[in-house]
Amino acid sequence: MAKSDVGAAGGARPGFKKAKVPDTHAGLVRQARKINRALAEVYPYAHPELDFENPFELLVATVLSAQTTDLRVNQTTPALFATYPIPEDLAAADPEQLEEIIRPTGFFRAKAKSLIGNVFASHT
Repeated sequence: MAKSDVGAAGGARPGFKKAKVPDTHAGLVRQARKINRALAEVYPYAHPELDFENPFELLVATVLSAQTTDLRVNQTTPALFATYPIPEDLAAADPEQLEEIIRPTGFFRAKAKSLIGNVFASHT
């Protein structure tokens, strides 16, 4: 087999080169920045629809977003974060009280269980 046939025989699509993985951390950073620039050109207005101010709020909003709209999540989270402003508060939450707050998002029992379990697991 000729050297030029190796890519085609190995499953590479014709006309496409196999991407070379950078050998160094600096090379990985350069590659990530190049990908980020390319994505920014294709999707210049990409932004999350969920409202959040920190990683904790993003985690909670993401869990609540399953099977509901981002609008509904954004309407529900202000009361939730007023009651449970930090992960420790949510981890110690009364499940029934939490369920009542997140009821509008649907599947509230499963989501309450997931929120209490995820927050507790990530902060122990």
